[in-house]
Amino acid sequence: MKASSIKVGVIAEQTGALSFAGIADANVARMVIDDINAKGGLLGRQIELYLEDGATTDSVAEAKAAKLVQQDQVDVLFGGIYSSTRQAIKEPAVVKGRKLYIYPEQYEGQEWTRSSSVPAQCQRSRLNLSSHG
Repeated sequence: MKASSIKVGVIAEQTGALSFAGIADANVARMVIDDINAKGGLLGRQIELYLEDGATTDSVAEAKAAKLVQQDQVDVLFGGIYSSTRQAIKEPAVVKGRKLYIYPEQYEGQEWTRSSSVPAQCQRSRLNLSSHG
Protein backbone atom coordinates (compact mmCIF):
# COMPACT_ATOMS: atom_id res chain seq x y z
CA MET A 1 0.00 0.00 0.00
CA LYS A 2 1.31 3.43 -0.96
CA ALA A 3 1.71 5.92 1.92
CA SER A 4 -0.63 8.88 1.75
CA SER A 5 0.80 12.29 0.98
CA ILE A 6 1.26 15.08 3.49
CA LYS A 7 -0.97 18.03 2.64
CA VAL A 8 0.65 21.40 3.38
CA GLY A 9 -1.45 24.55 3.14
CA VAL A 10 0.23 27.91 2.62
CA ILE A 11 -1.53 31.26 2.70
CA ALA A 12 0.75 33.74 0.96
CA GLU A 13 -0.10 37.38 0.25
CA GLN A 14 0.21 37.17 -3.54
CA THR A 15 -1.87 40.30 -4.12
CA GLY A 16 -2.35 43.50 -2.15
CA ALA A 17 0.10 45.66 -0.24
CA LEU A 18 2.31 42.77 0.90
CA SER A 19 2.45 40.95 -2.43
CA PHE A 20 6.19 41.67 -2.72
CA ALA A 21 6.73 39.39 0.28
CA GLY A 22 3.91 36.94 -0.40
CA ILE A 23 5.03 36.14 -3.94
CA ALA A 24 8.49 35.33 -2.59
CA ASP A 25 6.92 33.16 0.16
CA ALA A 26 4.88 31.26 -2.45
CA ASN A 27 7.93 30.69 -4.64
CA VAL A 28 10.01 29.45 -1.70
CA ALA A 29 7.22 27.07 -0.64
CA ARG A 30 7.09 25.60 -4.16
CA MET A 31 10.88 25.31 -4.35
CA VAL A 32 11.29 23.65 -0.94
CA ILE A 33 8.45 21.18 -1.45
CA ASP A 34 9.71 20.27 -4.94
CA ASP A 35 13.18 19.71 -3.50
CA ILE A 36 11.92 17.53 -0.64
CA ASN A 37 9.75 15.47 -3.00
CA ALA A 38 12.65 15.03 -5.45
CA LYS A 39 14.67 13.51 -2.60
CA GLY A 40 11.99 10.97 -1.71
CA GLY A 41 9.62 13.08 0.34
CA LEU A 42 9.29 13.47 4.08
CA LEU A 43 9.58 10.14 5.91
CA GLY A 44 8.90 8.45 2.58
CA ARG A 45 5.73 10.46 1.93
CA GLN A 46 5.32 13.01 -0.84
CA ILE A 47 4.19 16.52 0.07
CA GLU A 48 1.27 18.18 -1.70
CA LEU A 49 1.22 21.99 -1.69
CA TYR A 50 -2.10 23.78 -1.38
CA LEU A 51 -1.34 27.44 -2.04
CA GLU A 52 -3.87 30.22 -1.43
CA ASP A 53 -3.69 34.00 -1.80
CA GLY A 54 -4.47 35.86 1.42
CA ALA A 55 -4.73 39.10 -0.61
CA THR A 56 -3.24 41.06 2.32
CA THR A 57 -6.74 41.09 3.85
CA ASP A 58 -7.54 39.37 7.14
CA SER A 59 -11.06 38.28 6.13
CA VAL A 60 -9.75 36.74 2.90
CA ALA A 61 -7.00 34.89 4.78
CA GLU A 62 -9.57 33.61 7.28
CA ALA A 63 -11.78 32.31 4.45
CA LYS A 64 -8.80 30.68 2.74
CA ALA A 65 -7.77 29.01 6.01
CA ALA A 66 -11.28 27.62 6.41
CA LYS A 67 -11.16 26.27 2.83
CA LEU A 68 -7.75 24.67 3.34
CA VAL A 69 -8.85 22.99 6.56
CA GLN A 70 -12.43 21.99 5.70
CA GLN A 71 -12.35 21.35 1.96
CA ASP A 72 -8.73 20.50 1.16
CA GLN A 73 -8.15 18.84 4.54
CA VAL A 74 -4.53 19.95 4.89
CA ASP A 75 -2.41 18.43 7.64
CA VAL A 76 -0.55 21.64 8.50
CA LEU A 77 -1.03 25.31 7.65
CA PHE A 78 1.57 28.07 7.23
CA GLY A 79 0.99 31.73 6.59
CA GLY A 80 0.14 35.23 7.58
CA ILE A 81 2.41 38.24 7.73
CA TYR A 82 0.48 40.67 9.92
CA SER A 83 -0.35 39.70 13.51
CA SER A 84 -4.00 40.43 12.75
CA THR A 85 -3.83 37.92 9.90
CA ARG A 86 -2.38 35.34 12.29
CA GLN A 87 -5.38 35.85 14.54
CA ALA A 88 -7.78 35.56 11.58
CA ILE A 89 -6.18 32.31 10.39
CA LYS A 90 -5.97 30.82 13.86
CA GLU A 91 -9.74 30.60 14.43
CA PRO A 92 -10.59 28.30 11.47
CA ALA A 93 -7.27 26.48 11.50
CA VAL A 94 -6.52 25.86 15.17
CA VAL A 95 -9.65 26.52 17.21
CA LYS A 96 -12.22 24.95 14.87
CA GLY A 97 -10.05 22.81 12.60
CA ARG A 98 -7.63 21.51 15.24
CA LYS A 99 -4.75 21.65 12.75
CA LEU A 100 -1.14 22.55 13.33
CA TYR A 101 -0.62 26.19 12.35
CA ILE A 102 2.84 27.68 11.89
CA TYR A 103 3.17 31.46 11.79
CA PRO A 104 6.65 32.09 10.38
CA GLU A 105 7.01 35.81 11.20
CA GLN A 106 8.38 37.75 14.15
CA TYR A 107 5.59 38.74 16.47
CA GLU A 108 4.80 40.58 19.68
CA GLY A 109 4.93 37.47 21.87
CA GLN A 110 2.90 36.09 24.78
CA GLU A 111 0.77 33.78 22.68
CA TRP A 112 0.76 30.01 22.87
CA THR A 113 -1.58 27.20 21.94
CA ARG A 114 -0.95 23.50 21.73
CA SER A 115 -1.68 23.50 17.97
CA SER A 116 0.20 26.58 16.83
CA SER A 117 3.85 27.37 16.48
CA VAL A 118 5.52 30.75 16.13
CA PRO A 119 9.15 29.80 15.49
CA ALA A 120 10.47 33.31 14.85
CA GLN A 121 11.66 35.04 17.99
CA CYS A 122 9.67 37.93 19.31
CA GLN A 123 11.47 41.05 20.48
CA ARG A 124 10.89 40.11 24.12
CA SER A 125 12.65 36.75 23.59
CA ARG A 126 15.60 38.49 21.99
CA LEU A 127 15.93 40.80 24.97
CA ASN A 128 15.82 37.86 27.36
CA LEU A 129 18.40 35.92 25.34
CA SER A 130 20.78 38.86 25.08
CA SER A 131 20.55 39.63 28.79
CA HIS A 132 21.75 36.11 29.64
CA GLY A 133 24.79 36.06 27.68
